[in-house]
Amino acid sequence: MSPIDHAETDGRMPDSTKDDCRLWRRGTTGGGYPAMKRGGRMVYVKRLLWEALHGPIPEGMTVRSSCGIRRCVNPAHLYLERRGRLGSPMIDGRFARKDAVATDQLES
Repeated sequence: MSPIDHAETDGRMPDSTKDDCRLWRRGTTGGGYPAMKRGGRMVYVKRLLWEALHGPIPEGMTVRSSCGIRRCVNPAHLYLERRGRLGSPMIDGRFARKDAVATDQLES
């Protein structure tokens, strides 16, 4: 059973459409990020989901939600971003969806 199937069948991820946020209902880190135990270790759920769907996460990258809601684990909202990136596009205090053209213009 994949991590996504497991999370969906044990009630951690509610049913929703592609556009809806899926809010994680279980454990989180001290910062409010979805986390669960796997193999005796705490792992970030967003990373686990990304790897299950897309394969390994390149070094120096982190998984973010385009909606900007920390507890959202909707796979359709996930994207990769460089870690610790200052000046990331924000809308109302949340990270905006990655837009290569707009992001390049902001960095210029």
